[in-house]
Amino acid sequence: MARICDDAPTGKYMVHAAASPVTAAPLTLACWGRPETATVNQMCIGLADAVTTHRWVLSCSTSQQVVAGAAAGGAEAQAGIGSWSINTWQHFAATFESDTSRYSYLDGVQSTQNTTSVAPIGVNHLNVGSRPDAALPFVGMLAEAAVWNVALTLAEIVSLAKGFAPSLIRPTSLVAYWPLFGNDSPELDRWNGRYDLTLFGPPDKAEHPRIYYPSQVR
Repeated sequence: MARICDDAPTGKYMVHAAASPVTAAPLTLACWGRPETATVNQMCIGLADAVTTHRWVLSCSTSQQVVAGAAAGGAEAQAGIGSWSINTWQHFAATFESDTSRYSYLDGVQSTQNTTSVAPIGVNHLNVGSRPDAALPFVGMLAEAAVWNVALTLAEIVSLAKGFAPSLIRPTSLVAYWPLFGNDSPELDRWNGRYDLTLFGPPDKAEHPRIYYPSQVR
């Protein structure tokens, strides 16, 4: 099962506060998403400080692009690719190779490179389905969220988009993984157990995309 994250009635999202599995580039953010609307900007997964002035994010925009965004104080940079669909499971990803290189991905297709220099600092929150302050809620279903402390290659992102579980892709660099089965509160980090997600709302259970798991799931 997946999780339904939306903004009604009081917001449904997941946060791990006061710690982040990655605090500097390189990194990769990835998840499966099934948006229900294109009328609002929506947060899939992000790493940020408490007030979100410094952040790395994977999000969906009102122009139906998948966005890899970085911000540091007043400086911002984005790489985007479109166009995602409503009410359909799709794979979203963002790679941040350095403070001057980032890409976004939709179903394994890579955006053009964004090379604006942005270097977030003080990142200590991890959020799924919204920002840490509950802004920009994702309206729809999310599953298979994961974070790596490297920038995955295009071939590795394509494998994720084909349905291979994050635990099968560069496992030595995988630092957090939430299938989002919807059975536990908090939502468990199935990779190392250090970044369990506190539920707000809470998000409801929903159907899960088809995923190829290893023979023994951790």
